[in-house]
Amino acid sequence: PTNAVSTIVGPAPPPLVLPTIEIIQPDCDILAGTIKVVTPTPTAGITYTLKGVAPVVLSATNTTGLFTGLAAGVYELTYTNAMGCTSVPVVSATIKAHPASPANPIALPVPLECEDVPIQTLNANNYIAPLPAGVVIVWYDAPTGGNVVAQPILNSAQTVTYYAEATNGECTSPGRTSISLTIIPRPGSPVSMGDL
Repeated sequence: PTNAVSTIVGPAPPPLVLPTIEIIQPDCDILAGTIKVVTPTPTAGITYTLKGVAPVVLSATNTTGLFTGLAAGVYELTYTNAMGCTSVPVVSATIKAHPASPANPIALPVPLECEDVPIQTLNANNYIAPLPAGVVIVWYDAPTGGNVVAQPILNSAQTVTYYAEATNGECTSPGRTSISLTIIPRPGSPVSMGDL
């Protein structure tokens, strides 16, 4: 007689819940992006895989769910549990390009001026080289920190220094450029000593 073998096939395991992620985009100070898996949290037997698809980047797999140093592009994330099952569909994430910071403003020569009558007005904006499109200057009264100066002018006989910081609306220049304005006081009128 033939021995019959009975095979019982159990129900298929339920599909894995899609992972949730946190994306940290590059900014003026952070050069590259980060993708962090929020759920499922790292547990024995779970591995996470991240692959770049636009542009294509080789897959990276780890057990922490933290992927750092990511260049701009589109990435796909999956995880695999201890039973060898992989989450589907993939979770897509986009890392944006690192925004560029404008260069420090370039100062032009500032001549010393003698006081006129009536006294003239000097403007520090006239002594900054032309700026690239989209870049503007914000003036301050200190090389770091300090207060914003709306009108960097001088209209009295003295010296004043303003500090120019470039901004493109998203990032600022790494440093500030100083501009010193000087108006030299007029000498006093000669005093008559009478007939000698």
